[in-house]
Amino acid sequence: MTSMLELVTDHRKVIEARTRQLFVGFPGPKAVLRDDDGISILIDQLVDTLRRGDRASEDEIARVATKYGGLLFARGLTIGELVRAYGTVCEAVTKVGQELNFSFSNDEFEMLNRVLDVAIAASVSEHQRQRTEATSDEELQHIGALAHELRNSLSAAVMAFTVIKRGVVGTSGQTSDTLDRSLRRMGDLLDRALAEVRLRKDAV
Repeated sequence: MTSMLELVTDHRKVIEARTRQLFVGFPGPKAVLRDDDGISILIDQLVDTLRRGDRASEDEIARVATKYGGLLFARGLTIGELVRAYGTVCEAVTKVGQELNFSFSNDEFEMLNRVLDVAIAASVSEHQRQRTEATSDEELQHIGALAHELRNSLSAAVMAFTVIKRGVVGTSGQTSDTLDRSLRRMGDLLDRALAEVRLRKDAV
């Protein structure tokens, strides 16, 4: 009896083509789910997991899913699309096996279902982790930009105040205007930052 691993490795091109055909039937699937690269990643994951055998622990399956799921999420897939992708690959393997008169053991089907269940759970966790990292990066960039603007305004205010303090110029004129604009700019930046914090807090 041919194993599921042998079917996937020996007839990989046929399974990839069938997977691609099934994706076409879905409304508005991501291009990465139709191209060779995206589908190849999905099949790589299945082969990697099947090679570990039915004794593979859930932690081990989850590590594999996290690795390959991360590659697909980096290409722009959503959680829903990846879940649909897992189901489509499973359907393709089953259909190709039936067409080639291959029979699988109940243990293999149970393992395939276990792989899908654990892979989906691990993928959801990986997606959330990547989103958290992306949000953290965006916040750091935002804070950096705010600090840069504040520093520029502060530098201009300090320079203007230093000139005025030395008595080189009076308290009216361009230098005084520069000081006034810089202080107002810093006030506006801080008000905007506080407003954003309040909006985020209210949205939680």
